[in-house]
Amino acid sequence: MLDGYLVVVQDTRGRYTSEGEWYPFLHESNDGYDTVEWVAALPNSNGKVGMMGGSYVGATQMLAAIAHPPHLAGICPVVTASNYHDGWTYQGGALEQWFDQNWTTQLATNTLWRLIAKDTNALLAAPTLRSHTTPIFNYSRFPQVLSYRPDCALLSRLARAPAYGRILETVVHRGALFRYPSARPAHWRLYDIFLGGSLRNYMDSRLHAGTDAARKGQRLLIQIGGHAGFGRHIGDVEFGDEALKFPSTNVAIDWYDYLFKGTQNEFAVEGGSAAGKPVHIFVMGQNAYARSQIGLRQKNKLTRYFLHSGGSANSLRARRRPFATPPKKEASDKFTYRSGNPVPTIGGSLCCDAEHYEPGPRDPARR
Repeated sequence: MLDGYLVVVQDTRGRYTSEGEWYPFLHESNDGYDTVEWVAALPNSNGKVGMMGGSYVGATQMLAAIAHPPHLAGICPVVTASNYHDGWTYQGGALEQWFDQNWTTQLATNTLWRLIAKDTNALLAAPTLRSHTTPIFNYSRFPQVLSYRPDCALLSRLARAPAYGRILETVVHRGALFRYPSARPAHWRLYDIFLGGSLRNYMDSRLHAGTDAARKGQRLLIQIGGHAGFGRHIGDVEFGDEALKFPSTNVAIDWYDYLFKGTQNEFAVEGGSAAGKPVHIFVMGQNAYARSQIGLRQKNKLTRYFLHSGGSANSLRARRRPFATPPKKEASDKFTYRSGNPVPTIGGSLCCDAEHYEPGPRDPARR
């Protein structure tokens, strides 16, 4: 029990401590439905079930919710996508190579360990006395996972067939199917790969959810950090004490305190200065949180800028400046791109291996 909540932690099918065979996104609706109903029937449960978790575990909540488990009362998906083709495998039409390769490599590693744990028996090596012929594993050859990673199968399908990603998006965004109040922590794009999906999930549910209560029950929290980490210092930038507000576990507990217990906290929008303002936004520069109404663009003015460089944009000493007026006559810029030796990425919305590629705001000139 934690703060009056019965907490259940589950690995998705075929990952880590859960049995079965895992296939990305495929079983999450049905398995999520079964899990919610199983949890609702546990001793000491009052029958109201909420879900929490981030990234892929945010997707499992969205996919479980559209299956309509009778005892699901709310979700809290953190930094997750809305489309598993453009928004997961791709970003803006470009292959998200680092994320795709990094994520699937981690999954393949777990798959390999699961195969070893399942098929290895040290007793089979007992008759062999010479150490140089004693098998470490009981494989006559290395398992196929080393030459072909089944975890990549869906990602390969998404890469080759955008229509499949759109089918998944249609499932998640079939507004009438979504009927649950939700708190959606998201993080600015410089820090997190899934900002666009988090915003689309919020706006779609706010406008098109299947019930009026669900539409009014949407909350959005835009922070810094996400897959880039949490704290007052992200990348090369110091954001101050305000950045320490809203750690993910506290957000989930506060959300369900409001939703299930009626606690008047930061998620309450029923009166006072917070009335009608379901959005919290961390305003960079001010380094403080502000509350907003339904839309994120109400006070924004779109301005088109044009880059001016005088023909030296590919130099560290270039005088690159944005102007609101297009250039009239300037020297052209040239850049030679070699696909086999690309310029390495420095910072940004990277996931999920900070040891090799550090995420967040970073100055390329220092590297």
